[in-house]
Formats: sequence, structure tokens, C-alpha cells
Amino acid sequence: MPPGPWADFVQCTEPNCVEAAVAVKDSLQQNPGPLLIQLAMTHRQDSGQVTRWLDVLRHEVFFEDKYGTPQKRLVMRDALLTAIKPYKNDQQLEEVSTLIINELESLNMGYLLPKKSLPITGTYYWSNQTDSSELQVKAMQETMIRFKLDHILEEVVISRVPNVFEYKIIDNKDTSRLRFTFYKDSVLLKSTGTNKVIAQLIPPTATGRMYRQISVDNPFASTTEAAQAGMLLGHWVSTTDANLELQFKSGLYMETYAGEEKVTTAYQYSTICSFLCSPTLKLPCIDAGPSHYLVYKADGNVLELSGGAAGKRMVFQRK
Repeated sequence: MPPGPWADFVQCTEPNCVEAAVAVKDSLQQNPGPLLIQLAMTHRQDSGQVTRWLDVLRHEVFFEDKYGTPQKRLVMRDALLTAIKPYKNDQQLEEVSTLIINELESLNMGYLLPKKSLPITGTYYWSNQTDSSELQVKAMQETMIRFKLDHILEEVVISRVPNVFEYKIIDNKDTSRLRFTFYKDSVLLKSTGTNKVIAQLIPPTATGRMYRQISVDNPFASTTEAAQAGMLLGHWVSTTDANLELQFKSGLYMETYAGEEKVTTAYQYSTICSFLCSPTLKLPCIDAGPSHYLVYKADGNVLELSGGAAGKRMVFQRK
């Protein structure tokens, strides 16, 4: 392998490969043909190297604010796509070019641009003719989830962008990743790397596995917590202002005033509110996007809330 950006990246040791990955990207944009030949040759011998480079770009460059605004990073991505696409029909470079293009175009799905968090708490299921798998998820905050995959792997992970979460294991030079991309009523799981536990649960294929949501209930809730959360479900109207209405359904909190939608966001019910929401009162609470409500009463007929420890109390009755 000739010396240069690609040789530097292949020889680098994570997590110190970001600069080398960016150098490969910049070189491809300036003169893609010769470097693509090197990538293609490496890919035929070790397909993991090109995938590793793409993963570093995705997670350490395109998802990092230090490389500019989301819009600027999308322009950066598009410039690389423009440089690679003419080689897609080249017989020698078709395979590696298609791999790069597919990975970069997957960022079209709004990963880099702000968007609403989805109601992702629940149980998800995947199956084919010979195998099946279950994923349990609880949204702990807008940027954090707890998951359990096939009762084998259970962890808490943090997101970098809305609705996309990543679990990572570093083994020597190899970084294995399990990425969760949530959509409405489903989640796509994709893995990379050589970690045996991750590879056994989610084989590292280009398509990954799409799990369908079969329940919106919190799979980690105790019997008491599940019963209390169930008291919230339904349509509520304020006892002091008939224009103010709330709805809780299928993991979504909706607030309307005089029929006009004001807030629609995912929500999470907790039997004991976090310190940030209420440092003194040990009450249940509702975490609904940027809003946090203490729950003073929820008996199925009456709902009494306040916006934090010092907030004004609001009473609602079932509509």
C-alpha cells in the first residue's frame, strides 16, 4: 500500500483516527480516482477497513458540532457524494463506490437536522423464517434510553441527534457499534465491528434489522408504576379554563388551547421525579419534552399537576 492518507488511516489506532479519516475524505474530494483504487483494493482484502472509515466519518465528523452547523455538515457530505458518484459505474470501483454512496445517502433521513423526539418507549419485535428477536426500550430523557436486547445485553446509551442512539465497545484497535435509529412505530438496528456479543445479536450487514413496535408500555415498569401510568391515558380538560385540554396516548403528550395544537411530544412517566424537576418533593412526574410536571393526583377521573416544585397547580377532569 503506497504511503498517503489511506495508509495512515489503515494503520491508525482508535480513538485516534479522526484526523486520518478527514484527510481521506478531503483527498477523495480533490482527486477521487487514485484513492478509490486504493480503497477498492483494501476492500477486497479486508472489507472492514472501508466500513470503519465510514463509521468514523459518520459518528466523529458528521455528528460533531465542531465541524460546523448541521447544514454545513450536510454540504460537506454532499461534496463527498458528488466526488464519488461518477465512479459508481466503473467496473473496478463499482463495489466500493456503491458502499460509500449508500452510507452517505443514509444521512438524508434527517439525522443531522433538528427534529422532534419520537415516542420510543415500548417493546419491539423482529423475525424471519428461522429466527426472532425482542428489544425492550425505555426513554429516560430526550437524549438517553435504557434497552434490553434478547435478555442478553442491557445498557443505558446516550444519543447525539434526536432518535438516534449508539452503544459502543472498544476492543484494542476495533470499535464495535450498535446503532438504534427510531422511526414511527419501528427501530432499525445496525452493527459494525467484530465484538462477538454484538455480532451475535445483530449481524453486521448493510441492511441491519428493522424491529416493529408491538407495545408502547414501559417494559421496565413495576406493576405499581404501570398501573399509575395507565391513569394518565385519555383526554383531559381544565376545570378552570375549558379551552385548555391535554391528551396522553400511545407515548405522546398533546396540549391544545381553544382547539389549536400547542405541544405534541413524547412523554415519560416516573413514580419519583428527578432531582432537576423537584429537588425536595418525592412525587410522580411527567417528562414531556422541555416540560416537566409534578403529579399530585391521578385517580383516573381527576388529574392534578404543577409545572415543577414551585409551579401553579392545575386540575383537569376526564373529558
